[in-house]
Amino acid sequence: MQFKNPEEGHWVSDDAMQLHFFARKPPEAFPDQTAGPPTVFKAERVGHDGCYDAYGPINVPVHNLQLLAAVNFGEARLCWAGSETRWSGDSYRYGIYRVLKDDGTPESRNVLLVEVNGAGMFFYHWRQADSLRLWENLVATLPEPRLWDLIHGLVGTWRKGGNCERDRLHKLIVAGRIKRRKVRGKDAWEVQVCPQKEPVV
Repeated sequence: MQFKNPEEGHWVSDDAMQLHFFARKPPEAFPDQTAGPPTVFKAERVGHDGCYDAYGPINVPVHNLQLLAAVNFGEARLCWAGSETRWSGDSYRYGIYRVLKDDGTPESRNVLLVEVNGAGMFFYHWRQADSLRLWENLVATLPEPRLWDLIHGLVGTWRKGGNCERDRLHKLIVAGRIKRRKVRGKDAWEVQVCPQKEPVV
């Protein structure tokens, strides 16, 4: 992926996704800032390997990305059951990117999914065996709106799982049920969840 610079402080990716990035600070007010397009995308780890290993986000170098498909919503249809709001075209879209090795050949285990909507841009690093072949087959087989539905469901499921676990931990912390214990003989800590106290009648 490369960037075009149509105006000062504004960069656009040179592929069909047309990802837009803007300088966060006006150069006249902050002359010492090093303005420029992003060099890495901070992506959440998804796919079997990413979810199983439970690592934190990963930085994916921008210059190692090659667009496989831009996935638009398609013809206008209702956002969800019971809603009268209609999405259409590219108002909510996804991009599927190959992740290239330093020699320019694609990584077979890695794919980057990019979500673009009114709230901004979100990145998901999909890692598992034969990831690239899987997504190339899906792009070649599914109509674009159905591919959009699939990605949207996968991303929504991942986000729901993350939000539920975060809410669960917050409630445990507020209730004072999370404790930290040093692991004997190791430079590590173990998190313990204390049992809920029975109310005294």
